[in-house]
Amino acid sequence: TVAPTDRSLDAQLGFKGKLSENFGYQVFGGYRIENNRYFYNKDSGSAMITGTEVAAYEYGNVFYTQYGDMNTVLYGATLSYDVNTAFNLTLSAKGFSYDVENGDAFFNIPSHLPEFTADLVGNYQINDKWNVGTTLYYVGQREAFRAGAGFEPLDSFVDLNIDVNYKINPKLTAFLRGQNLTGGNYEYFLDYPVQDLQILGGAVYKFDF
Repeated sequence: TVAPTDRSLDAQLGFKGKLSENFGYQVFGGYRIENNRYFYNKDSGSAMITGTEVAAYEYGNVFYTQYGDMNTVLYGATLSYDVNTAFNLTLSAKGFSYDVENGDAFFNIPSHLPEFTADLVGNYQINDKWNVGTTLYYVGQREAFRAGAGFEPLDSFVDLNIDVNYKINPKLTAFLRGQNLTGGNYEYFLDYPVQDLQILGGAVYKFDF
C-alpha cells in the first residue's frame, strides 16, 4: 500500500495566445510542494551480495516504496497548429527541477523522475470513415536509486505510437494500433525493459441500452 502524498501547494501561472490564425501557443511555470512523496527504489538483492540461496524476492527484482519531501519547479510551453477541425498538431515540452529532503535512505535522489519531457500529438480526420492519430514522446535521462549501490542512470528514450480507426457504421469501428514503433526495450523503471514493437487490432461496438 502506498501512503497518500500531502500536496500542500500546486500552483501554475502562464499565458496563451495566437501567433496567427492557425498557430497557438501557451507558456507556463509552476511550483509544487509535496510532503511524504513516494519514490520507487530498487533492491540490490541479497543473492547478489552473499551468493547464497535466498527467497525469490531477494534477487534484486523488488521495488521498495520510500518517502521524502519534494519541492518541484516546473516550466514548459505548447505550440499548436490547427488547419481546420480535421487536422491538428500539438508540440509540448516540460522541464522539471527537483529538491528532495528527508529522503536520506535514498540520498535524496528523485528516483525515476525526468528533468525534461516532450511530446508531439497529431490527429487527422481523413473523412467520415477514416481517422489517424499519432503520438511521439520523449523522456529525458533519469536517475534511479538502488539500495547498496547508489544511483544508476536510466537512458532517455523516444516512443512513437500510431492509431488508425475505420468507422464501419455508427456503432462499429475497427482499429489498428502500433506502439513503440521506434523499437527498443528502453527501461522506464530500472531493470524492467518495456516490450518492443507492438501491433494490436480489433473492433469497438457501441451498444444502446
